[in-house]
Amino acid sequence: MRQLFIRASSSQERIFKRASIAVALFGALGMLACNPSAAALFSDDEARQALNEQAKQLVKLQTEKQALEARVLKLEEILRSQGLLDLLTQIDALNAEISKLRGQTEVHGYSLDAAQKRQKDFYVDLDSRLRRLEQQAAGGGSEAPGAASSPRSDGPPSEDDAATPGRDAPADKSSSGKSGAAGLAFSSGAAVADSSRASSSAGSTTGQPAKPPGDSPTAAGDRSADGAAADSGKTSEASVYDNAYALFKRGDYAGAVGGFQNFLRLHPNSPLAPNAQYWIGNAQFAQRDFAGAIASQKKLLANYPRSQKAADAMLNIANAQAEMGDAAAAKTTLQDVIGSYPSSEAGAKAKRRLSSLK
Repeated sequence: MRQLFIRASSSQERIFKRASIAVALFGALGMLACNPSAAALFSDDEARQALNEQAKQLVKLQTEKQALEARVLKLEEILRSQGLLDLLTQIDALNAEISKLRGQTEVHGYSLDAAQKRQKDFYVDLDSRLRRLEQQAAGGGSEAPGAASSPRSDGPPSEDDAATPGRDAPADKSSSGKSGAAGLAFSSGAAVADSSRASSSAGSTTGQPAKPPGDSPTAAGDRSADGAAADSGKTSEASVYDNAYALFKRGDYAGAVGGFQNFLRLHPNSPLAPNAQYWIGNAQFAQRDFAGAIASQKKLLANYPRSQKAADAMLNIANAQAEMGDAAAAKTTLQDVIGSYPSSEAGAKAKRRLSSLK
């Protein structure tokens, strides 16, 4: 662009020089025409022809001059407009970069919230398992042979318990809130402890006569098998949930959805069922299946309205609605979160999110 401008300027200078020479020649011819002695040197036809040639050259030079001036003006406009275009291009690039950074900030914020939720869920899950194991250990160590209120036990009685017939066993509560009696009737503990007392009455709390000592190992074996089966069921439930959660943490969101759906099919009444439903919605959100995420979280709210995940599920619904471009629905959902959980962490997040949508 600068080279074109320089070439145009040099051409304009040459035209100006030619025009000056032509004007000088035209003036000289005029002087000769006015001078009789000089006019004698030329005939009338020759003088007239020379004047016409000079006039044509002047017109041509003026035309070229005007054309060059127009070209110079056009180049100047182009240079000015090019600067504006460059500035506008830079502004557009900056706006695009800002939008990209905002999107990354939003994604990082969501990832941080999800990581905090996963950490909290992991802690709660680990704590519940430890409590379950502690309760099982405490129940297994304090079982009594005289309790006949339950058909199953978590394990065989100890020798000390066998020597103390008639004592009631404490109830063992699992993490799901279901309670049951701790032991099966073990009516011949006294005979095991001392064969001389085999004829004495060592009946159970139901008043049935004592069983022969030979039946005691069989009863203990049955109780051990039943307890092992119960523990195996709990382990299977936890393993299915853990496998699905591990898929989610690895980023295999499709596999996580299938794993948690399988968990809900196998264990619909598990205390971890609300969590499984919540992580299905989160995995669908991560896959950008926003409609599916909304449907899954609404299912959680319908089936488990008192769950601790209810507030987070509503936040997830609002985020999905915002991603789908339905800002009005997202605002309504966030306002519902604030109204239902005003002093919770979810309520505070909803307030921040609502202010960003405005």
